[in-house]
Amino acid sequence: MKRLTYCTALLVPAFFSQISLAQVPLQSNFDLVADIAQAVLPLEFNPPTTTQAVDAAGSSWFVRDYCLLADCEGSGTVIAVNVTGGPGLTQGGLYVLGGSFGLEVQYLALLDDLVALALELAADFGNGGDSGDGGDSGNDGDGGDGGDVGDGSDGGDTGGGDNGVSRVISFGGSICINWVFPPTGTRSLSRVGTAAYDDDGQLTGGPFTYFEQSMFWVASADLETTTRSEQSIAAGGGQQTTVIETTSHFQIVNNLRYQTRSESTIDNTINIPGFSQQQLSSTDTVYVDPGYFVSTAYEVCKGAEWFTAATESTTTNTFLTPLPGVPTEQTITSASPESYTVIDEVNLPVTVEAGSFNTVKLTTSTDDGTSINWIDVATGVQVKMESYNPAGTLIGTNELIELTFN
Repeated sequence: MKRLTYCTALLVPAFFSQISLAQVPLQSNFDLVADIAQAVLPLEFNPPTTTQAVDAAGSSWFVRDYCLLADCEGSGTVIAVNVTGGPGLTQGGLYVLGGSFGLEVQYLALLDDLVALALELAADFGNGGDSGDGGDSGNDGDGGDGGDVGDGSDGGDTGGGDNGVSRVISFGGSICINWVFPPTGTRSLSRVGTAAYDDDGQLTGGPFTYFEQSMFWVASADLETTTRSEQSIAAGGGQQTTVIETTSHFQIVNNLRYQTRSESTIDNTINIPGFSQQQLSSTDTVYVDPGYFVSTAYEVCKGAEWFTAATESTTTNTFLTPLPGVPTEQTITSASPESYTVIDEVNLPVTVEAGSFNTVKLTTSTDDGTSINWIDVATGVQVKMESYNPAGTLIGTNELIELTFN
């Protein structure tokens, strides 16, 4: 599933700061600037991707999509250079959208003005891609989490030792319930809240932005579920609407549940002044055997704890649009972050707008922060969620406002 990444990038103002006369851009220059942006600003532009030629808003573009339009795990941004100009557009201008930049298209600068600056930044970072990516691949932060998850010795093994294996640390106490999947035909409507960020990706302390997200369980079974989600977000005087239908496959190994595969079709439409585009795509994610560790298989008890290892997966994105008419295919190999989950409470009463529910409360922690979820015992539907950054600041909420069954 798509994840919208909240991140900081103090280098963004310095990286995009030059102005000059408009001219026809070269794809080679766009590739150079985008490659360096990926390297020195990995939080803003990940995972690394390739350039596509796109016709949108009555103009031609060179575009790199970092999981804003495609359903994949990444920074949720798009960077593009305008090739032919048009009403309200700057020929040769570099534009960004999504992630910490916000959901309003932003003009940064002329591409040609950024080439020399990009090369200078790359030199300052020692060809920053190796420096920045090396830090991620080394999993220095994850190693610390590994120590918290298990014993102190486990932390030292992160990235190559036994700590790389998902496992149950404790099955908990005597208060237990059975896991259930939402029955086929279940419909939920939730109110999602996101924190306010400034142009540099810093929390402003301002009011949350809210939008509604619907979920429909097309089919639901122990080892395979299909859901359809829809959300519409206000953006720049217009809106972005995303409809995703996903089929998830599971297997049970030693009474533990693993996700083995996920297949999605995505319809993402952006309509804002000066920019309009619809992109249809599909995504197929396959996890290495035995899969991504989700939870115990059938029962959960208060006090249960488990460790989910960083799990490699291969995602194939097929873009049915944009032009030039032939689907563009992209394959990405990545790893989900390590996480640590604790069952805080079982049969905990929670009241939200949709009503009162008996819930399981669970807390999941990663290097990126903490997520607290309240899941309805009777239906398996998420009733409430709160997410916090590593500093403990609330950055996201989700509350059930309506629940119906066919």
